Amino acid sequence: MKVDGVSHLSEGERRLAAIVFTDMGGYTSLSERSKSLAMELLEGHPKLIRCSFPKHRGREIRTIGDAFLVEFARALEAVRCAFDIQQPGGMCISQQVFDHFRNKIEFPLSSLGKKELKNV
Repeated sequence: MKVDGVSHLSEGERRLAAIVFTDMGGYTSLSERSKSLAMELLEGHPKLIRCSFPKHRGREIRTIGDAFLVEFARALEAVRCAFDIQQPGGMCISQQVFDHFRNKIEFPLSSLGKKELKNV
């Protein structure tokens, strides 16, 4: 069922999904130093990364300032989309995704060990 463009499951239904949460690194500190530069970057940011979502069958759920919440039906598609967005750069994936895909993808992965996520 769809309501206001959002999929809702009936009671008792379950659906697995891989979630990607993007965040523009250093945006908050940049906005404190130069509000105009931060706003300029924020204007171009969505154009740069939104084109990657449909290529990897991602569905944008929500935009929150400089961040995007994107849903994928398969974790491999989510990882490939994140890699596409971050070239050159880095991304963090859960241990479960790392264990499942470490030998199945075409780009290098390495463990950084257990990390705590800010505000999670």
